[in-house]
Amino acid sequence: MGKKVYLQKKRPQSDMLFSRRKIEEAVGLANLAMSLLNLPLVVKLLNRMSDLDSSAIANKLIRVPGVSRILARADADNILKVIDVIDFMRTIMEDDVLDESLALMIRQHDDPFEFAQAALQAIKDGSLKLKKRGAANTRELIAAWYKANRKRVPVKEQAEKRLRKPTVLVLTGQEDSKVTGTAERILKVSTEMSLSAFPVLVNKAYIADEDATDNSITIHNYDGEGNKITVQTDNTVVFVRGSAILNNAGLGIMQVLEQAGASMVNGIQTMQLCQNKLASALTLDRHGIPTPKTAFVSNEDSIGIALKKIGGQFPVVVKTITGSEGIGVAVVDSEQSLKSVLQSLWKYDAEVILQEFMKIKYDVRTIVADGKIVACMKRIKGKKDFRTNKALGNETEPYDLSEEEKDLVRRVATLSGGRVVGVDHITVGGKHYVLEVNGSPGSGADKYRAYFGEKRNVNGDQMMSHIVSLMTQNDARRSNEQTVGYIEKASIEGFDVKAKLDTGNGSYNAVHAEDIELKGNEVSFLLMGKKRMTLPVKETKRIHLGGGEFEDRPVVQLDMTLGRKDYTDVYFALADRKLNVYPILIGKPFLSSANYSVSVNKKFTLG
Repeated sequence: MGKKVYLQKKRPQSDMLFSRRKIEEAVGLANLAMSLLNLPLVVKLLNRMSDLDSSAIANKLIRVPGVSRILARADADNILKVIDVIDFMRTIMEDDVLDESLALMIRQHDDPFEFAQAALQAIKDGSLKLKKRGAANTRELIAAWYKANRKRVPVKEQAEKRLRKPTVLVLTGQEDSKVTGTAERILKVSTEMSLSAFPVLVNKAYIADEDATDNSITIHNYDGEGNKITVQTDNTVVFVRGSAILNNAGLGIMQVLEQAGASMVNGIQTMQLCQNKLASALTLDRHGIPTPKTAFVSNEDSIGIALKKIGGQFPVVVKTITGSEGIGVAVVDSEQSLKSVLQSLWKYDAEVILQEFMKIKYDVRTIVADGKIVACMKRIKGKKDFRTNKALGNETEPYDLSEEEKDLVRRVATLSGGRVVGVDHITVGGKHYVLEVNGSPGSGADKYRAYFGEKRNVNGDQMMSHIVSLMTQNDARRSNEQTVGYIEKASIEGFDVKAKLDTGNGSYNAVHAEDIELKGNEVSFLLMGKKRMTLPVKETKRIHLGGGEFEDRPVVQLDMTLGRKDYTDVYFALADRKLNVYPILIGKPFLSSANYSVSVNKKFTLG
C-alpha cells in the first residue's frame, strides 16, 4: 500500500486503564477510520505525505473531496487522531495473523465496545494472555475487533448513515402552510442549518397503512396543498406543538411517528401530562415539588370541598384543565362570582380546577433541553391583568436563576420526561413554587438569559437554533425508548450491584444505606453498609409503609452508571434495604427521563 505514515516515533505504551471514555473514543475513531479507508483517494494522499508533519497532513486531508463532509464536525485534534488511527488500522489489516485467544473472545462479542471492556479486564486479571504481546492497549484491541469482523461490518453503509442529515417535522394544529410563531421559527432555523424541514398540518394531513413500513413513512397532504413527503423515521426529528394534540387526528399522526421510531420532541406521554394542568399539578405534588394548592371542581356540590382544599380564601384562580397562553384562566374574588364563572365554563363542557391565588409581580419561564438549562426569562404581570403570558402582550426580561432555582427546574423537567420543556415558577415569601410545565414552550420573548454559548442574552431565533442543533445532532437523535430488563447491572459510587427497575415506583430511586444520621442540612450514612458518606439533604421524602405507618427518608444526590451510561447527581432516597433482594430500586421518574421502557420478561439487557 506504499509508504506508511507514522505521526509518532514510538508505538504507544500499553494502556491498561479500564477507561470507558477511552474505549468509546477508540470505537468512534475506528468507525471513522474504516469509512475513510474506503476512499482510495485518501489512501493515495496519505502515501504521498510521508515527508510532511502531522499538521500539514491534517490541513491537506480536510481539503480532500468527500473527506471534508465526514470530518465536518471534527476539530483539529480529532483529525490528527483519525490520521493516526487510519495508519495503525491499515498496518494491522495487513497482518493476517490474529492471536487465537483474542480471536475466540472477539467471536463472543458482537460489539467492539463490549469486546474491549472484556478484553482489557481479562488481560488485567490474567485470564487472557496474548502470545505476541504481554498486553494490548485500547486502540489495538478495537482495531483487532475490526480486523476480525471486516467482512461482516457494512462500513460504507454505516458511514453514510452517520453522514445523513436528519429531516425535521413540525406538527401543528395551524391551518395554513405558512405557519407562524415558534413553529415558523423551528422551520426557519432548521433551513438555515441546511436541514430538510416541513410543517405537518395535523388537521389536514394523513398517513395510509400501506405508506408506513419498518423505517419509512409517507405523510399525505402534509401542507394542506395536496403535497406528500416520505421520511426515514430513524433519521427524523419531530417537534410537536401544543396545538397538534388537541384532537384525535393530531394524536394519531403523532402516535404513528413515535411508534415508528422517530425522535420526538416531545412524546405523547409528556405532551399529555403537560397539557393537563390537574395531572401535572398532582404529579408535582406527589414528588414533593412545591406548587399552589389545587383542586378539581366538577359540579356545584364540589365547590365547597374544593375551596376548603385550597385554603378557603378569596380571591382564587380558575383554570380550565387544558389551555395555553393564558386562555381559560381567571381570578374571582367571591363565591357568588365563582359559581357564575364555573356555570359558564361547564356550559361548554369545560373541565375546571381551582388554585390558591398568590400575589406576584412576575413569573419565570426556564427552557430545559435534555436535562440542561438553555435559557430563562421573567414575564412581568400587566397593570390591569394578573396573567403574565407573553402572548397577552406582557413585557419580558432576561432572568438569572439562583442555584436553588436551577435545581428545582431541572427536577421538574426530569419528572416530565420531556426532551424540551418550559418550566414556570414563582417566588413568594422567599419560597419557590412551580406553576406548570409546558411541553411545547414558545420562543417569542425579546431577550432570554442564555445558559449556552458566549452571549449573555439571546433572542428567540438564537435560542431555537441552539435547541434544534441539540435535538438533531447524531449523538442526540434516538428512538424514544430503549427496552431494558427489570433487573440490570449498575454501579453506584464504586459499588457494582444489581438494580431493580420498577415503573410502578413513582417516587425517587432508593439505595441501601445504614447508620443514617441527620446533622442539620446534611446526612451521614454508610452506603451499602460499607462506605461512610456525608452529603447535603436535598429534601425529605415521606414514604407510606402500609398499615398507617410512614417513614421520612432523606434524599441525596449520587453518581450512578447504568449499562454504558454515566449519570451524575441522581436523586436517591436513603433506605435500609437489607431485607430486599436488590440494594437499588430505580423508579419511574428516572426511567422516563432516561427513555427506558422496562420489560418484565428481560434481564441484563444493558450488559
